[in-house]
Amino acid sequence: QGKRKWLQLQASKLMMFMLLSIASVASALKFSELEGVTPMEKVITLLEDLKAQVQDEGAAEAATYKELACFCEDNQVTKDEEIKKNEENINRMESELVELKATLDELDASIKSLTEKIGTAEAELKEMTAIREKEHAIFEAEFADASGAVDALVKAIAHLMDAKSKAALDETKSEVQKAISLADAMGLEIQDKKQVTIFLSMDQPGPAPGAYEFQSGGIVDTLKNLKADFEKRRDDLQTEEDAAQASYDAAAGAKREQIETDKATLETQEDNFATTQSDIATTTEELTEEKAQLNDNELYLKDITATCEMKAKDRKSTRLNSSH
Repeated sequence: QGKRKWLQLQASKLMMFMLLSIASVASALKFSELEGVTPMEKVITLLEDLKAQVQDEGAAEAATYKELACFCEDNQVTKDEEIKKNEENINRMESELVELKATLDELDASIKSLTEKIGTAEAELKEMTAIREKEHAIFEAEFADASGAVDALVKAIAHLMDAKSKAALDETKSEVQKAISLADAMGLEIQDKKQVTIFLSMDQPGPAPGAYEFQSGGIVDTLKNLKADFEKRRDDLQTEEDAAQASYDAAAGAKREQIETDKATLETQEDNFATTQSDIATTTEELTEEKAQLNDNELYLKDITATCEMKAKDRKSTRLNSSH
């Protein structure tokens, strides 16, 4: 029993020594605030305060890390979505640029083709008009000759029917000579030209022959036939002229309509060309901006990823040290 008491005494001394050792370690933690209590109570209180402080610091650290983790995750998700959207926009705009440039090339080729087509059509119209004007000038000259021959023959026949003097006969011969010359020039065949030749060479010193003599000689009938030929030639010329003018009007009208249609199409395509050029410029500028945004987002994501990885490593290292 004495030995047992001795062992209890030694255990109490050892416990006291340990408590004193712990108390000395914790004396820096506001020990002065614990006056008026037993040493054991002081140690217990200090230990509980230390435990609460460690728990509070751990909770604060955990909350900070959780906040950091949320920040990293949210930013990564957001930037991933923005980068994906940037890439989609870039692909779309690059495709649009390919299509716009193809459209621009098509418009450029079409504009050149239309411009050449319009130029050719205008040259053809100009040539058609020049030919028509030349044909009309020839018609007017021939029509005037035929009409003049008819008028001359009408007068000649009238004078022959009433020839009373040598002067009247000379005037009639002049009119007949003019008609004969026109007939030759126009390629008209003169029936009984011998009678006309005799008439023109006649030079009687006496009184002029009467109408009966001319009629009996056939000269009047010959002139009447020649007059009918000139009238027919005049009418044929007018018919040919009307047909030629109608043909020209139809062809020239179609040509002008074609030119106007092509010019309207050309104007539209030139407007489309200008619009396409503007669209290319705008899309190119937007593409440049989108690529810049993509680069910024990628750099930001890279930086924040590195930061978050470093914080995570620091957190892991701290926890490992705490566990030891």
